[in-house]
Amino acid sequence: MSTRLGGWVLGVELRRLHQAAGFSQRGLAAALGWDPSKLSRVLAGLRVLGEAELLLVLWVCGVQTARERDRFRSLVARACQSRWWQSRDDTDLSFRVADVLEDQARAILCHAPTTVPVLLRTTRYAQALPQTETATPGLFDRHRPPRCAFLVGERALTHPGPMPSIMRGQARHLAALAQQGSIRVVPEAQAFGWEGSFRILDVPDLGRTVQVDQPKSTLFLHDKESVDTYAALARNVMAVTLDEERTRERLAELAGAVR
Repeated sequence: MSTRLGGWVLGVELRRLHQAAGFSQRGLAAALGWDPSKLSRVLAGLRVLGEAELLLVLWVCGVQTARERDRFRSLVARACQSRWWQSRDDTDLSFRVADVLEDQARAILCHAPTTVPVLLRTTRYAQALPQTETATPGLFDRHRPPRCAFLVGERALTHPGPMPSIMRGQARHLAALAQQGSIRVVPEAQAFGWEGSFRILDVPDLGRTVQVDQPKSTLFLHDKESVDTYAALARNVMAVTLDEERTRERLAELAGAVR
């Protein structure tokens, strides 16, 4: 049985809840009087909680406010969805979901046409942006880090942005990382006109999931049709990127040319 994205998100929030309450997974199962395998399936997004079961979990974990109970009821109601739209009104949740997807991913493909991808940003570049996300700490220090491919638009380094010294430092950073072969530059002349960034993450037990960042929301897609559409778009972009050698040359040129 495949995991629905909505159930997986509910599991992320329930896991965060029981850890904040000081329970291990086995300890929470014991406090609930449940078989550990039942709780494991709930946290993995493979089983949807009933109303009474949800209220029991919330009571055991010390949730007292009606607002928080209603938030979890909403998560349960959306548990069978394969698409997850999250307004930036609840920025913390969208960031948590993105961070856990990133932390568990075995492969990440990132298309970033107008800004440098989060995982590749220098500290100064990230601090210069009006609002920025943070990458999962130690992602590339894992015993088995994810396979990554970054399709970076040339516009991310040539259009007006942070002050020139910051842009030069960012370009030099990308040039150094490009030696590993995971970065490809999309020439401005070849851009498709697609302004939005997206990521395709391959997560064990969940499968491929697309994250689409929009100005005031984040959209997570898990249905096969949507994932296949974005995978095809990524292949089209890849077809017009500079090859590895030319990417390194172009990044070196940009590092020296930004004034």
